[in-house]
Amino acid sequence: MMQVPLFGGTGKGVSVASSTLEFINCYEVPTYGTRNQAAIIGSPGTSLLDTGAGNCRGMLITGNYVYMVLGESLYRMGSTLELYEIGAVVGGDRVSMAAGKTQLVIVTGAGEPGYYYTLSTGVLAQITDADFVGGNTV
Repeated sequence: MMQVPLFGGTGKGVSVASSTLEFINCYEVPTYGTRNQAAIIGSPGTSLLDTGAGNCRGMLITGNYVYMVLGESLYRMGSTLELYEIGAVVGGDRVSMAAGKTQLVIVTGAGEPGYYYTLSTGVLAQITDADFVGGNTV
């Protein structure tokens, strides 16, 4: 039987379960003892959430909140699914987000602006360091 590379390259990471690929709405599960190294399992979610705030460009869960960039704004969503608009994140492409204990960082692409959000104060600001040249991932 011929194998069809549906998801692109075959680069391997530090384990069979990791690779250079990025899966959206699905995840990779190792399949030990079979001819294939992994199975791709679809994950559509448990219910539809229509925020009406624009396309989702990225999201991250930290603490008790989900932070998401919808359209050109950063939002915070709590356990009751209420949306609170925090501030502007320009662009229309996907973003990469990471959080530490005190701040959330958002990058919008190489040569594009980046942002940091201070969790304790609720302040979103653009990264203004002259050495920051943008980035695709955090």
